[in-house]
Amino acid sequence: MVSQISRFGLQGQIFTGFGVILALAMTVAVVGYRSVTTVKTDLLAHAELGENTVETAIFNQQFTEMRRVLRVFLETRSPAAQAELNRLKAHLATEILRLRAASTSDVARQTLGDVAQQFQQYRQNFDHVLEAIAREDAIRKDRLDPTGQRMYAAFRQLQIAAEATGDVRVVAVIAGLRADVQTVRLQAIRAFTEDANPAAIDGEARQLQQSLADARAISGTPLLGQLLAELDRQATDYVTAFRDAATAQRLVHQIVNGDNARLGDAIAERISALTRGRISQLENNRQESETDADASRVTLGAVGTATIVGGVLLALGIGRAIAKPVHGMTRAMADLAAGQMDTVVPSQARRDEIGQMAGAVQVFKDSMIETARLRGAEEAAKAAAAAERRAAMLTLADEFEASVGGVVRGVSAAATQMQSSAEVLQSTAERTSKESAVVASAAEQTSANVQTVAAAVEEMNASIGEIGQQ
Repeated sequence: MVSQISRFGLQGQIFTGFGVILALAMTVAVVGYRSVTTVKTDLLAHAELGENTVETAIFNQQFTEMRRVLRVFLETRSPAAQAELNRLKAHLATEILRLRAASTSDVARQTLGDVAQQFQQYRQNFDHVLEAIAREDAIRKDRLDPTGQRMYAAFRQLQIAAEATGDVRVVAVIAGLRADVQTVRLQAIRAFTEDANPAAIDGEARQLQQSLADARAISGTPLLGQLLAELDRQATDYVTAFRDAATAQRLVHQIVNGDNARLGDAIAERISALTRGRISQLENNRQESETDADASRVTLGAVGTATIVGGVLLALGIGRAIAKPVHGMTRAMADLAAGQMDTVVPSQARRDEIGQMAGAVQVFKDSMIETARLRGAEEAAKAAAAAERRAAMLTLADEFEASVGGVVRGVSAAATQMQSSAEVLQSTAERTSKESAVVASAAEQTSANVQTVAAAVEEMNASIGEIGQQ
């Protein structure tokens, strides 16, 4: 791959290398993004399933609480318990529909749909229970309790009338009748507190009617007959009211302990099974998430390692493909700078920037060789010109020396002659000085002039000496 990239230009190699590294980095980014997206999706699904599981468990707990409160209400008939029952019933009806709408699994939606239908039936049965309880309370309040009180009132009047007869047998029969009335009421109370069976007091009712018939048979006065007939009617109304109340209460027990118990158990079992299934699914999702995370880590690590190794190898290959010829070029330029004109410039056959640099270095080498040749020719020309100029200067100096020497010799002879003449003149002047002050003064002036000329001659002799030396 590096050999193929090296066929491109230097700029092309750099761009290609960066492009390959960028592609590898993008591959790592894509793999990382997909891994993160997968993990995020798994986490969101896991969180949603966990939330649904918790809400389902809470629903099951609240439904169990509603069943417990129903038992408390049946035992106590408390208004607070009834209010709590109504609240839980309305809340759970809304909650089951919300849970079904929030479920993402078809199985969960189907299960919650079935639970919603069962809970609707459970609510209808519960309404029937409330109606039966209200009917039972109305019967007990409006019929059973008042009839029982009237029975006791009628019995007290009957007891007074029996004692007024003075007949011991009648008093004994009435006393036995009182025991039968108490037994009937006691059995009714026991039936309501245990199992409201309409036939629970049938035997006691028949016994009471038989006692009333026996009492009417021995009653000797019309008042006793009327009182016994009134007590008989009250007893009949009491038993009838008891049977109606017992029927209503038995309906309550049948619904609570029968249909609603089965529905409640079925709902609780379905919700529990759904919760267990979701918990199991949470565990499976957790294991799958861990597996996906491990696979993502391995994949990302492998791709990242391959990217790093590939990038390093590519960088080394491209760097070597660029650095080696550049290093050779640098060494060749250093040798040329050191004056080694026989240095071979490498990489001239390349068609990239390195080849262009090699061509430029070769031109520099050729220029250096040409410059050295021209410098040698110039130095030879300068040497020849200097020799010619020196010979000419020597010839000129000789000619000047010969010319100036003749002049100097002539000037020297003239100076010598002048000096002799001056000496003669000085002697003459000395002889004539005494003759005339004017002549003396002229002689002194002449003497000074001669000295000046002598000094000039000496200076000229010195100059001629220096010229001769040159």
